[in-house]
Amino acid sequence: MKKLLQIFLILSSIITVTTARASHVMGSDITYKCLGNGKYEVTVTVYRDCNGVTLSNSPISARCATGAGAATFSIPEVSVRDITGIDQRCTTQSRCSGSYTYGIEEHVFKGVIDLSALNCCEIILSWEQCCRNGAITTGAANANFYTEARLNKCINPCNSSPTFTSAPAALICVGQDFTFNNGALDTVDVGDSLSFKFIEPLQAQGSTIGYSGSWSATSPITFLGFPNTALNHPAGFRLDSATGDISFRPTVQNQVTVLVLEVTEWRKINGIMTKIGVTRRDMQIIVVNCPNNKVPKIAGKNEVACAGQQVCIDITTDDADNNDTVKISWNRGIPRATFTHTNGAKRLATGSVCWT
Repeated sequence: MKKLLQIFLILSSIITVTTARASHVMGSDITYKCLGNGKYEVTVTVYRDCNGVTLSNSPISARCATGAGAATFSIPEVSVRDITGIDQRCTTQSRCSGSYTYGIEEHVFKGVIDLSALNCCEIILSWEQCCRNGAITTGAANANFYTEARLNKCINPCNSSPTFTSAPAALICVGQDFTFNNGALDTVDVGDSLSFKFIEPLQAQGSTIGYSGSWSATSPITFLGFPNTALNHPAGFRLDSATGDISFRPTVQNQVTVLVLEVTEWRKINGIMTKIGVTRRDMQIIVVNCPNNKVPKIAGKNEVACAGQQVCIDITTDDADNNDTVKISWNRGIPRATFTHTNGAKRLATGSVCWT
């Protein structure tokens, strides 16, 4: 027995077990709504890779952009939903609930925070968690995830951030033209303007994550004509700084990248356009093969109308794949406008947006 025990001790001394957490954070954005008296309703939306570990509830940090002053707030999770994009009638469901290779969950945290005790005007709201997805191929894999938004609580009337009305792009098709808009809207503060640009991902405040190889914040993926972003369509990689439209044609299958869109909010104060807030949307894009599928098409028209006149814009769709069904949706970007559609009633849905 003594000899057997010695053999067991020798064996046990050379056996090691290594474990690792599967990285899971694919992106996030922070938005806020001013309630007055230094209080804001803050929403943190986090996008999780269902191949990774469970998301935890990290607090919101608030600190003065200059000088001292900081606070931490815990806000509750209010919703979770699968945004992979697979119809519930399909036999194969996303990784979040089934066996498909990919699965993306949207987690929403929302709560009221009080910034009145911070003795400064410009405040940075931030959220972070370990770690970014380990599948990223263009740099930032497994790095700490950090995102932020900036507000000026001294602005009068107080400001609310724009909100994103579209879920971020996640899975796109190799070799097919891709056009996308995150649906950033400000319907609270009438008259404020938005501008858009690409920026580097962050792993902490002021600490950017560099892209590897020839990729960069303004050229974060391999596209037709890479790395020349300014080529004519369908080549190039472009962002419309006024509308936020993103368009390109990805050319490398299984490439996974990080794309960060910064939305700056402007207001005319004493005749001068003044920056009053900044919101980021940090997202991850995966290029997949979409065999035997053609991209659906959507068409409308431009209209000019006088004040008080109702105008309706008809929307049509088309799809070269004769067995495919097309549905359409609207992001409610025009207050008090209406949207009607024929989803479910026709293979190629049509719609109409009417507005006075």
